[in-house]
Amino acid sequence: MVNVHAPKTADRSCCFESALDVVTAATGDPETSHRQCILSELMSNSALVRFSRDGDYFHYLWAARRCLRLLLPSSGLVAVSIEGASTQETAAGLAIDAGEELIDVAEYYGSENIKQATRIRYLQLKHSTQRAIEPWPASGLEKTLKGFADRYRALEHRLGPGALLGKLEFGFVSNRPISADFREAVADAAAGADARHPEELKKLEAFTGLDGSALSDFCKLLHLEGDQEGYWDQRNLLAIDASEYLPGSDVDAPVRLKELVNRKALSESAASPTIIKTDVLRALQTDTDRLFPAPSRIKPSMGIVPREQEGDLTRQIIQTTGRAIIVHADAGVGKSVFATRIGQALPEGSVCILYDCLGTASIATQADTGTGTRMRWYRSPTN
Repeated sequence: MVNVHAPKTADRSCCFESALDVVTAATGDPETSHRQCILSELMSNSALVRFSRDGDYFHYLWAARRCLRLLLPSSGLVAVSIEGASTQETAAGLAIDAGEELIDVAEYYGSENIKQATRIRYLQLKHSTQRAIEPWPASGLEKTLKGFADRYRALEHRLGPGALLGKLEFGFVSNRPISADFREAVADAAAGADARHPEELKKLEAFTGLDGSALSDFCKLLHLEGDQEGYWDQRNLLAIDASEYLPGSDVDAPVRLKELVNRKALSESAASPTIIKTDVLRALQTDTDRLFPAPSRIKPSMGIVPREQEGDLTRQIIQTTGRAIIVHADAGVGKSVFATRIGQALPEGSVCILYDCLGTASIATQADTGTGTRMRWYRSPTN
């Protein structure tokens, strides 16, 4: 016979007693019912742990997708910090602690130094498995807004009034929607407009400890981003996003990138919580030369004597609609040169896309790629 003992806490005893009455009525056996009730409670606790793990995965997957932006030269993103602000924000001993416990992800544009950065985004991520379609009420954001407002005041004191607008953002990101009334209250406060929802405005003022112009300035930096994809969709989106940067099909690349984010969330990375471009390249096991879109290797044609057929061909291309024009000829007669010159003869507003799948006949050997692939494909668009 197996003895099952209930935990000796008042709260759990009350829970067991109420559940026990229900199960006993169904089974007619108090001893069996008691055992089933305890097992049910333990299973419930296990489910809560699993829901918590869902939130962790949402955090890591969402952050991993943001880290891919480090590979885009046009993004300006230079670092992504996990579980707190970058340790490079300020000089040693001058870190700003206010509200840092709420920062799940911080993005740094231009520089990690708070004075030199062009933009900094502090983000808190929240995921719900059971209440994914239930809007966040204002009360659910109270702790977040209080912490963000505390950090806002600390940063304003450090950098001076007016220095944060255009440089700083506070974001709340969740797969759950956010109360429309509360979002409108934030928008009204930011615009300095009459409140459409006075009760929601009072909550906003109470949570932040701000009012008037100070509240307006803070709300201009506040972004509430609900209805994000859940953790399952985030996993699929990460795989899609990563594939847009890599040739071939490296199914492990998204896993390695998520693991990088996971490690940065651990205590071992407390002194260095940031992820930079080099870290992402290492996780993807690639380098900038092998990323898509590849840089164009097509050199502009200089000193070319046009062939007599060139004018006729371009006229046919311009005049033809609804069907493709294919130019073919023996090797060495000038097809590639002609392709580089077509755009010069097209009417204004036309778009000419040049694609050379061989990268101007360059061949990547096994020794070059280390993957056994003998040919590297390049996308070489030109306008």
